[in-house]
Amino acid sequence: MIKKKEGTLSIRSFGVIGGFLLTILISALGVGTEPLWAGEPHSEFDDFSELDLDALLNSTVITASKYAQKSSESPVSVSIITAEQIAASGARSIPELLLSTPGLEVITNTASCFDVSARGLNTIPSNNMLVMIDGRSVYADFYGMTLWEFLPVSLEEIRSIEIIKGPGSALYGANAFAGVINIITYKPGENDATILNVKASHVGEELSSFVHGNSYGPLSWKLSGGWETTQNWETEYQEEEMSRFNGEAIYRLNDEASISLFTGNSNGFMNMSTGSTIINMDGQYQLAGADLRWKNVSLRYFWTEWHLDGNFLDLISINDIGTLDNGIHDVEFQHSFSVEPSNFVLWGGNFRRKEVKWTLFQNSEEQNLHSAFLYDEWRPRGNLLFSLGVRYDDHPLVGEHIAPRGGIVYKPHENHALRLTYGEAYRDPTFLESYGRAEIELIPTVNILVHGNEALNSEEIRSLELGYQGLLTKNVLGSVALYRNRIREVVQLSSLAYFPAPPFPEGIPSEFGFTNKGGWDIAGVETSLDALITEWMKTRFGYSYIWAEDKDTGDRKISTPRHTLVGELILMPHAIHSISLMGRYRSATEWDLTNFNTMETEGPGDEYFVMDARWRIRPRSRGVQAIVGVDNILDRRYRDHPWTIEFRRRIYTSLCVEF
Repeated sequence: MIKKKEGTLSIRSFGVIGGFLLTILISALGVGTEPLWAGEPHSEFDDFSELDLDALLNSTVITASKYAQKSSESPVSVSIITAEQIAASGARSIPELLLSTPGLEVITNTASCFDVSARGLNTIPSNNMLVMIDGRSVYADFYGMTLWEFLPVSLEEIRSIEIIKGPGSALYGANAFAGVINIITYKPGENDATILNVKASHVGEELSSFVHGNSYGPLSWKLSGGWETTQNWETEYQEEEMSRFNGEAIYRLNDEASISLFTGNSNGFMNMSTGSTIINMDGQYQLAGADLRWKNVSLRYFWTEWHLDGNFLDLISINDIGTLDNGIHDVEFQHSFSVEPSNFVLWGGNFRRKEVKWTLFQNSEEQNLHSAFLYDEWRPRGNLLFSLGVRYDDHPLVGEHIAPRGGIVYKPHENHALRLTYGEAYRDPTFLESYGRAEIELIPTVNILVHGNEALNSEEIRSLELGYQGLLTKNVLGSVALYRNRIREVVQLSSLAYFPAPPFPEGIPSEFGFTNKGGWDIAGVETSLDALITEWMKTRFGYSYIWAEDKDTGDRKISTPRHTLVGELILMPHAIHSISLMGRYRSATEWDLTNFNTMETEGPGDEYFVMDARWRIRPRSRGVQAIVGVDNILDRRYRDHPWTIEFRRRIYTSLCVEF
């Protein structure tokens, strides 16, 4: 936490008022004509009035099929968050950027922790989304979840975020269950500049970051880093402090070959809710690797290491959950070729070694995973595209998997695309679900046993999706997706035995374990609309409807919000000013609490409608930007889950310079 010292000025003492005054000053400076900075901000689109919606319809995506293709020809549902949208958002973290994506569910767990899932599969903690940075997985293998605050990446170095909703195991294997989020950064040499950014809010958030890139002949490099601290909004204690650093260098041998080396490190602590208690996570995340590319062949190796110390903040009997070390070695090979101009083939393989040492395990555990995949696209004519992908995986506990995906994309017109996709995916049991073991003291000398299960089956999902994307008019881009998902072999923590009654009250569990239990049938629709109303006004709209029910009883899955709605109006009354007004709605949910440390059986996730506002100042001739914003203007108090933090108004400011 930065504190004011004699003769110095802290971020917090500067605060939101100082940020507002800086914004006014920058607005005044924008009147001048002489440039103060050597370069202009690098972004795909300078503003919406310069954006051709046809170009947005045909923007390039990588994640859908593991190679660059038009988004309108993707066989799966893809959402894209661009660098310009990130810069204009004033967001503090990646999950905040994801809040406006139809079909994604973002739970504000604590002030420093988020859980992200898709299409009705929301859980706490969430372990069914595959999250990657430049195609490298960054989830923590011991439970398959993503600790977002530990990711060593700055928002200013992100080129785009691609979101795939629906099964992705045919190309990416386990954990690509509910979807895939790929954070794509600028490569060295793509944005040779220096960027400095500071942010602060009135609820105790302080952030600073930098990005620097440069090139010398065939060698290009990039460095980035940052520091942040966060206070709990309800109790005002410091719940997170994190420092991050990453670097990458690329040596281009020629136009068709390159070698890159990369490394990263995050160090600090944060709090997260498990749904029944708060855990303080203190530790370090490290990564390093190399990437060799030659023509249409790529070979990548990366290593990651988690070192975490955890303790429960509100369960004295098991205050210390010990030290966890989780190491990963990953090697991936990929090759593409064309059988003929109309037939594209991509294939490859992967080896992944995972090691976990944890107090909750009786022994150190390790797993070796092998996989191979094949993907084929055939275009019999210009407006018709067939795709078929299949992946084989071998897991030491659950055995072999085959995950297929097939799709058809038909373009009846250049600016309209229809798609039909079927896919299957799986989520393998995590280390905690397979090997974990802990005893929780109920009263002196009486313990509750919680343990894993090495005989678990993988969770399975089968998905059918029909989608459309196209230009409804010259200035209106729309999309809609209808899907039906069938989920089976759901892994749940279940009560396995009970204390005798008497002397104990009836129904007190003495043993918990992970089991495969039941499944869900989910159907839904997602729609989005981007409209350029005038040269100085645009709007975005997104809506999602989900119906989820138990496969055995037909009861609705009440933890899934049935309706979510987001709308944004962006005004640009002046060349250097933009104003954004956003509204977000989510219907109420109910969460099953029977397996948690509570006497209640259900708890609410509140229905809410909140409004956000943002004012952005960006002189076109200067590499400078300032933002003042208010989240939850009306201070609507709500919780996403009974055990998560209460959301409230947040006033923030940021200043970014590039030179």
